[in-house]
Amino acid sequence: MSAPLLHAPQVSTMGSKSQTSVVGPAEVSQAADPQVAVLERRVADLQQDCLELEHFLRAATHDLEEPLRMISSFGELLVHEHGEQLEGSAREYLGYVCDGAARMQTLLRDLVSYSRLTTKAGSHAWVSLAEIIEDVEIDLASTLEREGGRIDMVGDLPRVYVVRSLVHQVVQQLVSNAIRFRRRDVPPQVRVSAVATGHGLRIEFADNGEGLDPRHSERVFEPFVRLHPRGRYRGSGLGLAICRRAIEHHGGRITLRSTPGHGTVVVFSLPDTGPQPDGDQHS
Repeated sequence: MSAPLLHAPQVSTMGSKSQTSVVGPAEVSQAADPQVAVLERRVADLQQDCLELEHFLRAATHDLEEPLRMISSFGELLVHEHGEQLEGSAREYLGYVCDGAARMQTLLRDLVSYSRLTTKAGSHAWVSLAEIIEDVEIDLASTLEREGGRIDMVGDLPRVYVVRSLVHQVVQQLVSNAIRFRRRDVPPQVRVSAVATGHGLRIEFADNGEGLDPRHSERVFEPFVRLHPRGRYRGSGLGLAICRRAIEHHGGRITLRSTPGHGTVVVFSLPDTGPQPDGDQHS
């Protein structure tokens, strides 16, 4: 194996004479220090810009939510108390106003959630993936019951060293998507499985929903991407973008494969390393 280039003699030829100088570790360190300092300043500036942007977004959202609440509340009151006096088109237009206000409120909440996802995430800990799924089942119990849906856990799901709130958010979003984009002729079902890969854990969420065109399997993780007409499904188009950001915060990757009419399989990776947990790593 050849010696490291940084310690190799530096040769320059001038006429018939050659000059040789050796660059040692001290000289390399001195040369690198200014570059490190510049990089550290740029990182600090970027962090400050992100913090200022988050503060601006939070303030703007707060200021926008109040008039939106007023529009929504008074619109609903108008429909409830005077709806019978409104003609067909007037009632329809008022419905558009209320629906638009509700969509804007959802969008603002999701924007704040997306911007604060990693800065306010919390600390890592060993948690049971099965317990997170059970918590999501409780959160979505009424919706699952109404739609006849269920979540099936395949085998013993492992413990993972993660930020619990972020993984909870990912699981809830994936289950909610399975319910929202279900096929109308079958109850929604989600199968969750996990396998060790040697480089972490590979976790799959497979649903039996309507699926999507494989050409859009990358685009759906981008912010504000919607594959259906706005009136067909509610949502801001940020759900899977939030999932991707949460998984990438853990050093993982999230993808999906799908066939129209045959469901979608979302696959993401999570680390299986961290401080030694108490007891066995599997739940």
